[in-house]
Amino acid sequence: MAITRAKKEEIVEGLKDKLSKAKTVVFARYKGLTVADLTSLRNQLKEAGGEGWVVKNALTKIALKNKVRVPEKILKGQTALFFSYEDELSAPKIVYDFAKGKEELKIKGGIFEEKFIEANQVEKFAKIPGREELLAKIVGSLNAPISEFVGALRGNILNLLYTLKAIGEKNG
Repeated sequence: MAITRAKKEEIVEGLKDKLSKAKTVVFARYKGLTVADLTSLRNQLKEAGGEGWVVKNALTKIALKNKVRVPEKILKGQTALFFSYEDELSAPKIVYDFAKGKEELKIKGGIFEEKFIEANQVEKFAKIPGREELLAKIVGSLNAPISEFVGALRGNILNLLYTLKAIGEKNG
């Protein structure tokens, strides 16, 4: 069933809106991926403040026109778009991790800071530790010297107590 021109225009406007709001966009080939897998991937993205869309390449080209120059090869075949709205790394991480076990899902490239990036750059973004992990490492780094200092003080106090106990037993 053919899509009406009005519906196509509505899709393009919706896609333009999503592209303008997205911090990162990942283009991926999904040929052969089951509906259940695609739904699972979309749900993971939704939980992380993103979303996944399957749109005709011609409509994607129209939505990208005058915004970001994407190579022709990226918009060939079945292409899904995965958007990160809250965190720049969420869509690349989720799509990359999901694609690890699936031959049918292959990252083609992406958009970051309104510029096209190649698939290998998207994968590099996916391997960057997440915000929570980085914060945990910082807290651990800040906590280590304090813990060592407390341990050193505790050791000195214990040595003093053992010495006083020994003196008390000797005199007592």
